[in-house]
Amino acid sequence: MPAPTTATTPAVPARTGARPRGPRFFAKVALANAIALSVVLGACELGLRIWREGGVWAGLCSLVDDRPVPRDLGTGDWLQPDDSRGYVLRAGVHGVDDLHVRRDAAARPPSPGDWRLLLLGDSISWPADGFAALLQREGDAAPRRVDVVNAAVPGYTIWQESRHLDAILAPIAPAAVLLQYCCNDNHRFLHQLSDDGRLLITSEARRALWPEGDGWPTRVARWSYLCLEVRRALTVHAGARSDEPWLDDPAFAAAWRDDSWALVDAELGHMHELLRQRGVPFAVVAVPYGPQLADAVQALPADRVRKPQLRLAAACARHGIPLLDLWPAFRAHAGEALFVDGIHLTAAGHRLAAQELGPFLRSAGLWP
Repeated sequence: MPAPTTATTPAVPARTGARPRGPRFFAKVALANAIALSVVLGACELGLRIWREGGVWAGLCSLVDDRPVPRDLGTGDWLQPDDSRGYVLRAGVHGVDDLHVRRDAAARPPSPGDWRLLLLGDSISWPADGFAALLQREGDAAPRRVDVVNAAVPGYTIWQESRHLDAILAPIAPAAVLLQYCCNDNHRFLHQLSDDGRLLITSEARRALWPEGDGWPTRVARWSYLCLEVRRALTVHAGARSDEPWLDDPAFAAAWRDDSWALVDAELGHMHELLRQRGVPFAVVAVPYGPQLADAVQALPADRVRKPQLRLAAACARHGIPLLDLWPAFRAHAGEALFVDGIHLTAAGHRLAAQELGPFLRSAGLWP
C-alpha cells in the first residue's frame, strides 16, 4: 500500500528586509525640497519684478540695479525730472510757471504793502480747494492785500522742500514762509519719477521697514520685492490688530526711527538760517497721520504714538522755529471724517486745519 502523501505549499523565497533610510536619503530629500522652494520663490520674485517694473527687461535689470518699487500716485503729466529736487511741477501746463509753482496768487510781483505767505508742503497742502485756499479767502477780506502762494508738490519730503525753497525764495520774495510737515517727510526722496511719469517709492523708503544692521537676512529683505509684498499683505491681513500700524508703512516708518531725525534737524536748520538772513518769519505746521488718532492706540505711551511730533517739536525748539502741532485739535475731532485715507484731508479736515492756522499765523508773525 502506497505511503500517504502530504500536501506541501510551494516554497516562498525569503523576503529581503527593507534597507533603513539613512541620513544620506533625508539629506537628498531636504536638498530636493530646498531646490524646489528656491525655484518657486525665485519665479515669484522675478514675476513680481516684471509686473512691478512694467516689462521683462526692466524686471531683469532690477535684480542687479537698486530700482524703486512703483507706486502710481496718478500725477499724469504734472511732473518733470529735476537734478536737485528729483522732480518738479512741469512748467507750462496746468498753470505752472517757469519756477515750477502754480502761480494763482503769485502771478504778479508783490506791490509795496502787500503780504505774501509762501506755503511749502506735499500732497496734503496740494489741493486747490484745501486749507491754503481757505487762508486765501481770509486774506481776501483783509484791509491789505494778502496772497497765499501754494508751492506744495505731491510726494515731496522735507529734503526736497528745502531745495525747493532755495530755488524759489528770491523770485517769489515772500513776507513769511510756512512749512507743512507730515510723518512721511523723513526721507531724502520718498518717491522717484519714472520715465513714464509715475512716482515710484524709493529703496531708501523701503529700508525703513526693516531692522537696522548689515546681516544677510536684512540685506535680502531690503532687496526683495517679494519680501515687501508679503509684509504688505500681512499688514493688511492683521488690520486693526497691529499695535503700531505706522511701523508697517515704508513711507511713515522712518519717522519712528531715531536715525531719520538728523536729516530733519539739518533741513530745518538750513531753511531757518536762509530765511533769518533775509528777515523772513518761518514756522512749521505738523499734520498728524490718521492712525495716530485711533482710539485703539491711545492706551500706548504718548512718546510712541506721537514720537514724530515730539521729535519735531524738539528740533523746532532748538532752532527757535514756531510750531503748530495739529494732533491735539484733530484728536479732539477724531469722531469726524477728517481724512480721506489716513493721510490726505477731507473738506472737514482742511477746514479744521485752516481754523487752527489762523490764530497761530498771527501769533507767529506770519500773517499781517
